[in-house]
Amino acid sequence: MFNVLPQPPRQGGIMFGKRPFKFFHDGSHPDLVRMICERLGQEEGRLNWELHSQGEFRVQIDDNIRLCDNFVFGTHADPVQTFNNRLKTLLRTIRRHSDGWRKLLNPYMKNIRSDREDEARVSIGVRDEADELFAAGAQSIVIAEPHFEQVVGVFNPEMQVDFIFGTPYFVNYIKQQGPLNNVTVVSADFGGAKRAGRVASKIGAPIAFIDKRRDDHMEKVVPVAVIGDVKGRDCVIPDDEACSLGTLIEDTKYLLLHGARSVKAVITHPILTHPERMRELQAIDEFSELVVCNTVPVSEEKRSCLPKMKIIDTSNAWAEAVKCIRDGNGFRGGQSGLLARMYDEKQFPIELI
Repeated sequence: MFNVLPQPPRQGGIMFGKRPFKFFHDGSHPDLVRMICERLGQEEGRLNWELHSQGEFRVQIDDNIRLCDNFVFGTHADPVQTFNNRLKTLLRTIRRHSDGWRKLLNPYMKNIRSDREDEARVSIGVRDEADELFAAGAQSIVIAEPHFEQVVGVFNPEMQVDFIFGTPYFVNYIKQQGPLNNVTVVSADFGGAKRAGRVASKIGAPIAFIDKRRDDHMEKVVPVAVIGDVKGRDCVIPDDEACSLGTLIEDTKYLLLHGARSVKAVITHPILTHPERMRELQAIDEFSELVVCNTVPVSEEKRSCLPKMKIIDTSNAWAEAVKCIRDGNGFRGGQSGLLARMYDEKQFPIELI
């Protein structure tokens, strides 16, 4: 008869223990990874990347990972194909050489906006991406500010899916700016009402909505009405990501046309694909600032196009996420959970970079 050894507790089908862990990344955001590792007191995992002339990536892991648990970090990077190849190549390599966890920290998940098949023969990109990450070896994933929280339903049931949000950082930042009696939180559309409602409830401000129409699949929207009082108010627009900035520019002009005193935006993912639009936003005097998180890298060129942009360091949240996973704690567990603790300005002070 075999002796059965006691097993550590499980959560979401994933075994938890206190084995050594390694922290690897795909090179997409080395500055953020460095700050996370400094907070954890952990060295980055050692890798050697090779790019062959036909575009194939080869990675060699220079650490012994056989009896280790592994965290893998990857976020948005250009070009898209490079991001997909590097991250998934790394996951597959770790899967082959380690029997430990494979936890993916994915601040900005690619294709997450492609969440529906609204016409014939259209791919559901987020489902394809989720399947590919699972097939590559990810056992669980932490995503920052998903475009829609129901994304958990597209992942394999064997994967644990957790979220962290930019909202706590933005709430703490807004509170530090002074009196809030003249602030109105504005939802850029009705789909963003939940996000705007979180911010408004935490700072005790009223909420307004912009009703708009998107005529086609291009990133062009037409505001048609403001629902709520914005006249003479300092408006705050929260959103999950900013790409071309076309929507934000139109919303800002529309709010100012309806009597708003000033406009600022708090947006988690600064994709920022159009420098000329950044300069256009900078030129609007009543637009006070664009506050973003460092979930994706922002080049010096982009920062020079929009000096009004302020970037909040999120490395403390990612370090705490790693600790939560290591300790087997939940992200939403009441006041002791990570998401609730992020509203504590002492635990998660605002640090601009």
